[in-house]
Amino acid sequence: MLSSMTTEFHGRNVSAMMTAANQPFWRESLKAASIGKFGADAPFYTCSAQGVDADGIIDFLAGRGKFLENVTGLAVNPHKVCKH
Repeated sequence: MLSSMTTEFHGRNVSAMMTAANQPFWRESLKAASIGKFGADAPFYTCSAQGVDADGIIDFLAGRGKFLENVTGLAVNPHKVCKH
């Protein structure tokens, strides 16, 4: 159970971080960047997922088509960016 002092981050924060970096990420480098920015124990949430870790949010967003994945790594899919 999360304490009231725990900050949760929306999945769009990961996408925004990727966009700001202006470079593709591999899953491991995205995980490392997420941990570096949000913390090793940071919980993430979306409209349909809650309390997931860095691996979980990456898997969730990739599974929802929020990322484009090719030989250069993962990049944000601009057509699937959450705008709410």
